[in-house]
Amino acid sequence: MAFLDKTIVFFIPNTRWYNKRPWMQVPYVAAIITALIKEEFGLLMVDANVENLSEAQCLERLQQLQADMVLISGLSVEYYQQYHKSFEIAKLANPQCITLFGGVYPTLIPEDAMKDANIDYVMIGQAEDRLPALMRIILTQANDAIQRFDGIGYRNENGEACINPTRSFTKDVVKPDYSLLDVGTYVKHKSQDFLSNTIEGDNATIITSFGCPLNCSFCASRTISGRKVLFRPVEQVIEEMEFYIHEHGVRNFTIVDENFLANRKRVEAILNTFIDRNYQIIWQMGNVALWHLDDELLELMKRAGCTAISPSIESGDPHVLKNIIGKPLKILEKAPSVVAKCKELGINVAAHFVIGLPEETWEEIRQTFSFAESLDADLVVFHIATPYPKTELYEYAKTHHLLPENFSFFNPDFYGTSRGFITTKEFTPFELMVLRSFEWDRINFKTPEKTAKIAKMMNFTLEELNEHRKQTRLKCGVHY
Repeated sequence: MAFLDKTIVFFIPNTRWYNKRPWMQVPYVAAIITALIKEEFGLLMVDANVENLSEAQCLERLQQLQADMVLISGLSVEYYQQYHKSFEIAKLANPQCITLFGGVYPTLIPEDAMKDANIDYVMIGQAEDRLPALMRIILTQANDAIQRFDGIGYRNENGEACINPTRSFTKDVVKPDYSLLDVGTYVKHKSQDFLSNTIEGDNATIITSFGCPLNCSFCASRTISGRKVLFRPVEQVIEEMEFYIHEHGVRNFTIVDENFLANRKRVEAILNTFIDRNYQIIWQMGNVALWHLDDELLELMKRAGCTAISPSIESGDPHVLKNIIGKPLKILEKAPSVVAKCKELGINVAAHFVIGLPEETWEEIRQTFSFAESLDADLVVFHIATPYPKTELYEYAKTHHLLPENFSFFNPDFYGTSRGFITTKEFTPFELMVLRSFEWDRINFKTPEKTAKIAKMMNFTLEELNEHRKQTRLKCGVHY
């Protein structure tokens, strides 16, 4: 049974609303949704983000479409105002339309999402093997089936929100369909993030795997995607790269998944294809699991066009790394040799660290800065531990009363890894913010040569970088 007579709209809110910074990566989830439902249901796209539409313009667009169902995906709780405003607009445009909310936000805190009367359903977890079935049930009003459906939120006959927990994670890998997206505009977006630095031309983000086997205390990945890694087939990854290269002229890519390197045979096949087909691309890699790297793989990466990596080292203290965060200690053993090899090859390294975890001592925090300095990476970035929903960090901080009484995931005062929210007998948030800001400045900008290199990495002029440094010191690193 097809539903092509229904008007189904995927609505992408404008991330700029409420004075937020724009999030301008190609919306991969929209391409997955398109692939899943376009043929059976038809699909229209309202992308307020790429078109920079106002709320009034979105209302006008949706009034014209008179959608039977509006789908929205929530990438982050930080943008909750945009999502809820979008559902309000959808219901104003057509009070009879059915609204469905999926993504990270409703997966982590579905009860909170369902407090919005403009949201009829939420989908918890991944859509790949469930969304079409759920839409069939909703559109045919099969209420008994809805009550039994795995991993959703719905309203019963009394209008009360009900949550069915997710019992399993997807085993399906769907080939994305970008046909309804304005990819060309997204890849031209300029950024000061060195991993998507567009000084070398347009940039596209690539995701080649999902899930993470680790259990880091501050990360909710296991709740969102599970601890089993799903790898996209090599052929599918290559086809997507060639789509960007041949259709949009992209020569600059950012690979962002945590486990790109986890399957050695697979990653070698991908990189050797880059070389054999002479793509003449450059690419960077974020969220690098450093323990997978060795000289041979780094040399292959360089030949394949790698210009930068961003390893998540997290802490320079063995006790914190093993017993508080829960990451392999071999990170600290391998990091110096990996950085040295990258310098030899001309691969830029931006190493990431986290400070301010419960049970972390002030001396252990200082040890992280000391290790970061000794590493001599091209750039070091420090994050203050931020409690996210469904993480061990949040549960511990809440149970031990380490958070402010007014702490909320919906309070903008508690967003970002530049601010501190956790107070212990060892440190206060203000101490962490000051220390982070000034150590970042001291370690990164020791020489004019290093300063000039970082300016290029971040797509800043020297004047812009120096002003950014000044504002970082004045504002204790809080720019948004």
